[in-house]
Amino acid sequence: MQEIVKNEFYELAVDKQKNRISWVIKGFWKNVDAVPNFNSDWKKATDQVQKGFTIIADLTTMKPFPPDVAKLNEVKQQELMKLGCAKVAQVNFNPTAVMQINRVTKQSGMNSILQAFENFNDANKWLDE
Repeated sequence: MQEIVKNEFYELAVDKQKNRISWVIKGFWKNVDAVPNFNSDWKKATDQVQKGFTIIADLTTMKPFPPDVAKLNEVKQQELMKLGCAKVAQVNFNPTAVMQINRVTKQSGMNSILQAFENFNDANKWLDE
């Protein structure tokens, strides 16, 4: 796994062998200004995968987002699907955050390729299928 970025708000890493992006969302993002390199960091990650890539999303420490941050993530999800994302496995334990993620993924259309899991073993197993 090659680390792309690790900061107080998120982490991105790429496993080229599995054609997979690891995405960790941390804590609360006050607004989009808190993550000024969000798009450029994602570009660095997506430049290293091929069409048909998968994403493992660790949302276990994520707090619900304000509307501007939710919109930022919705737009990114749409871009990821256009780039050829095949599957997204999310691991999340916070019911409020899950409701928000479900709303955002429905708006972006990513809900058709996303599945939620309670642990990383099952999430990775599904992505490997």
